[in-house]
Amino acid sequence: MKKSKPNSGILDCRHYFPATLFFFIIVNFVHAQNDGNPPVPTPTIQPTPAEAIFDPKQIEEEIKTKRAVLVKELDALKQSPAINAATPTPDILENLNKQIALLQQIELTFNQQISAIQQTESLENQRKQANEELQKFKDSVPPDQASYLELDRIRDDLNTEIGRKDLIDAQIQSAQTVYEQAQKSFEEKETTRRQAKDQFDKNTDETLKPSLESLLQTALLESRAASENLHLREMELRNVRLSRTIYQTHLEWLSLRAAAYERVVVFTQSELQERLQRMDKDEFDLQSALKKATEDKKLADNKLLVVIGKVAQSSDPDRALIEEKNAREREVTALQTKVDVITLRLERMKKRVVTWQRRYAVINREVDINQIKLFEKEANDLLANFGREENLLQLRIADRQNDLINLQNNIDHSREAPPQVIRWLNEQKKQLQETINALQENITNIELNRRHQNKLLNEIKLQTTRLTVWDRLQEIMDSIGSIWNKEIYVYKEGEIERAYYVKTIFYAFFFFVAGMLLSGFLSRIIGKLLLHRLKVQEGASTTIESIVYYILLISFFLYTLRILQVPLTVFTIFGGAFAIAVGFGSQNILSNFISGLILLVERPVRVGDLVEIEGMLGRVSRMAARCTHIRTFTNVDIVVPNSSFLENKFTNWTLKDNIIRSDIKVGVGYDAPSEKVEQLLLSFAEEQPQILKFPSPVCFFMEFGDNALNFELRYWVNLAHANKLLIDSQIRHTILKRFREEGITIAYPQRDVHMDTLKPLDIRILSHEHPHEQ
Repeated sequence: MKKSKPNSGILDCRHYFPATLFFFIIVNFVHAQNDGNPPVPTPTIQPTPAEAIFDPKQIEEEIKTKRAVLVKELDALKQSPAINAATPTPDILENLNKQIALLQQIELTFNQQISAIQQTESLENQRKQANEELQKFKDSVPPDQASYLELDRIRDDLNTEIGRKDLIDAQIQSAQTVYEQAQKSFEEKETTRRQAKDQFDKNTDETLKPSLESLLQTALLESRAASENLHLREMELRNVRLSRTIYQTHLEWLSLRAAAYERVVVFTQSELQERLQRMDKDEFDLQSALKKATEDKKLADNKLLVVIGKVAQSSDPDRALIEEKNAREREVTALQTKVDVITLRLERMKKRVVTWQRRYAVINREVDINQIKLFEKEANDLLANFGREENLLQLRIADRQNDLINLQNNIDHSREAPPQVIRWLNEQKKQLQETINALQENITNIELNRRHQNKLLNEIKLQTTRLTVWDRLQEIMDSIGSIWNKEIYVYKEGEIERAYYVKTIFYAFFFFVAGMLLSGFLSRIIGKLLLHRLKVQEGASTTIESIVYYILLISFFLYTLRILQVPLTVFTIFGGAFAIAVGFGSQNILSNFISGLILLVERPVRVGDLVEIEGMLGRVSRMAARCTHIRTFTNVDIVVPNSSFLENKFTNWTLKDNIIRSDIKVGVGYDAPSEKVEQLLLSFAEEQPQILKFPSPVCFFMEFGDNALNFELRYWVNLAHANKLLIDSQIRHTILKRFREEGITIAYPQRDVHMDTLKPLDIRILSHEHPHEQ
């Protein structure tokens, strides 16, 4: 076996003070007492790592030898002349007593070392045995078939060992801490010893020599005691490390066995029946115990009734009778608790039978994924219930323990009470303890059943990891199906009861959304058909398209209500309240909606019309139920509520047709020939191809203005095929160009100023160099 490298910071158990050192101390001590010479200081022996094979028996013999020498040393010290002197020096006597106590402490430490080394020997044997078992299993041929019950037992042992890990780690940490403290203490004692030795060596006063010598001997023994205590803590640390090594070896052995058995395990029907038969026997025993506990409780009830009768008959019952009554009540409570616990155990026994059957079915794959999921859910529910029950039991136990403490205090204060009082107080204590035991037994049973449920969950987890792709797909589909069929709401009214599921809401939502999309699609097809095939006007086709859309949308909405099985009578019941709520909260929306319907019917505005409302001019691009969209000539979309067209004045330039008149006003100077101007203006209009020939353009001499002769050219354009603003701009360009060629001046405002003065005006021209000169 490979030996681990020893830790240089830990003392080896076999290195101790040799026996010759102890004899040397005795000789020096006796020599100092006889002739007054100072003893030779004992050299400090630091423990070193092991250089040879560890032999517990040899170390044990060495310790026993040192203990025997120590006993002689202790006897010699007790017979010291300084102890038996008539008038010993106080400080010397104090140090001698300390030395005796230190030797006795060292003797006790030797005894503890012997016990520790014996434990080390036992642990070494266990370690060898564990290594042999592990190696034997590794060298053995893997089994072809394994019993499931055996595997279950191995798993239990494995879980138990895993649960011990924290305890073992804590023990090692504690032993390491104690060892380090002992090492620190040994170093401190060594420092004290060196100081005492230095003080003794430097002393030249013969009167202080005995006192310093005694102090040095005390420091030597303190260092020696600390050294032996350090060896003891080293042994203890070695033992807990050996325990951890044994634990790890045993854990590896169990893990390998469990892994080997899991590959070839077979859970047969006979094994299941064997387990069920054991549980039947356990159930029979519990039934018998329940019957006996019930009979005992009846007897206890009768005894309690007798005592209650005595108390009722006595006008002044004594304390013994009162305590007897209390004891009988606690006895009844204890027995009732026992009956309840046995009843609960029987119920859990039945669940444990079902658990074993389910484990058999899961392991042998006799159930599908849906049943496995059901098993998993019910197991988790049981675990949650076990947790709640355990918490309540812990609270009950804590309450009973408080009662037990109070009762013990009562017993302590009643030592002088009559024997009968003491008897019944002790009986109460006994019954309280019986109640606590019953509750703790219930907790133990809960833990047992919890382990069985956890085993089932582990088997389920193991089997689910082995699922095929098809099983995984089926699991996903089943999960979706469980959500799909989940009940959301139940409607009840009289004898009518309807359940709404996720799928119902999804179907209704999907159908309504699809209906909205389909309504828009069909209405647009109908609008295009009317516009292109039947040559219906664009405004009329848009109106029909909107009406068809709302009819289809309402139809889909009503069918959605039918899918949800919502009766139309609901609207009659809630119609009034709904109308009031809508009337107050949504009057603007309804107003715009109704206005939109009126616009669709009367058609004062249509899609494509050129309208002007509230100073905004643009074409109608879309008419919806609530609002109308107008696109201005700056390509800005303006949303106008439908009610604005009914409540306010607006201009529809293309209500009847797309032909509108455009007017251009021109002012010329008074020196211009008026008839020629009129002919020129008409020719400009006639030359523009986008201006309609019928009605023909006309030009009027409108008035004699203050500064000009005012003319007005009027012509008509079809807005469906021409841009009015562009035509107006082109006409103005032509007027300006041709008038300049003809020498006709376009007039601009002029004003003549006449000034009456009594003398000629004084006019001066000032230069830039003298801007302030008057």
